[in-house]
Amino acid sequence: ISDAEKDVIRTKEKINREKERLEKMKERLAKDKRKGKLTDIEISKEDIKISKQEIEIRELKEDLDKAEKKLNKLRN
Repeated sequence: ISDAEKDVIRTKEKINREKERLEKMKERLAKDKRKGKLTDIEISKEDIKISKQEIEIRELKEDLDKAEKKLNKLRN
């Protein structure tokens, strides 16, 4: 059970780190757009990176659901 609990905690922490990283990416993109530092291609590349980050967060949430189900199964 303790391993399953550790998995849940680890996954939650990773989700939080990735969310923070995503917010920083969005803030940096918005800042650079305001300053006019980016070309259209660079903006598109950053948008793709942000999308990939969002997908990774969704995948981590799925992993969290699986870990929580496993933990509940072990507790019962």
